[in-house]
Amino acid sequence: MPAEILRRIIDPMHETTASVSRPRQHRRFVASARTSLPNWPEAPPPLDEAGRGFVLVGTGRGAGAVLDGWRARAGDRPVLAFRDEDAGSADRAASWLEPALGQARTGWRLMLAGAAADVLRLSAIARGAGLIEAEIRAFAVRAGTSPLVCVHCRTGFEAEGEPGDEVDCPGCGLRLVVHQHLSRRLGRLAAFVADAEGGRP
Repeated sequence: MPAEILRRIIDPMHETTASVSRPRQHRRFVASARTSLPNWPEAPPPLDEAGRGFVLVGTGRGAGAVLDGWRARAGDRPVLAFRDEDAGSADRAASWLEPALGQARTGWRLMLAGAAADVLRLSAIARGAGLIEAEIRAFAVRAGTSPLVCVHCRTGFEAEGEPGDEVDCPGCGLRLVVHQHLSRRLGRLAAFVADAEGGRP
């Protein structure tokens, strides 16, 4: 009898335990299907020269240098800027951003730099305030954790996981698979129950 079959007979829980202890890609994940995932540029995008003024936001490690470059190119045009390279600065940036956008005028542009999760979150706030895609430019300084939303209990959370990986929802406790779909309204990737079809491979 092959050793692998014998091992499963002796220890039938081994495979289940292994699947929980490390991330794995779900069987229905299609790696080539990018759908609405952002395609982050390798270098910061240039300042939108059509902008009459700018709201600049930089959060977390490495974002300050990007902001400095954008500010220098703004020249004499008006600028509102938030810069905080401390860990956890995204919350402060989110509180600052909405009133700052209220001060912006027609023709202003929003430029964002920070960890991918932070940039997605701030972009969603901007869209909620009425900005359109053409008015927002963003740069992910680093990947960091992924911003997720459980489609079952609507809990928003961050986790180490990319599309195709499985994670646990801190809200309802379900085992979820991270989908390629990005909700631009929420700034989060959708995650749904991993064994929705009643079984695992």
